[in-house]
Amino acid sequence: MTHLEKGQSLSSLLKDNHMLLGIVYGYGEESAKAFNTVITQHTGRNPPLQTESYQRIDLTTPKDCKINPVVFMGNPNSEEVKELVSTYEQELGEIWSIYKNSKKPLKTAIEKLCSN
Repeated sequence: MTHLEKGQSLSSLLKDNHMLLGIVYGYGEESAKAFNTVITQHTGRNPPLQTESYQRIDLTTPKDCKINPVVFMGNPNSEEVKELVSTYEQELGEIWSIYKNSKKPLKTAIEKLCSN
């Protein structure tokens, strides 16, 4: 049985390292490193200020999509971020297409989560 199966959080297993968590969560190495740097240097109560190379990255969603897209912080001009955005938008489109055409969306979602 792994530490995760025993109830230990992923964050604690990675010693609360924001960069490693960001990479595991799929935000890319560059964005995870930028977040780690910003959060490590940040001392205030409010979120860190955005900069030219560290901004909120929002995805374009399909028309009438009711699924919230991934949102993350990164450099919007970075090739890595552009590639992630493209991948995430494509995946969201595919998921929405399946979900919106389903007569039983909860059953469909559970079946998809449990499939390969």
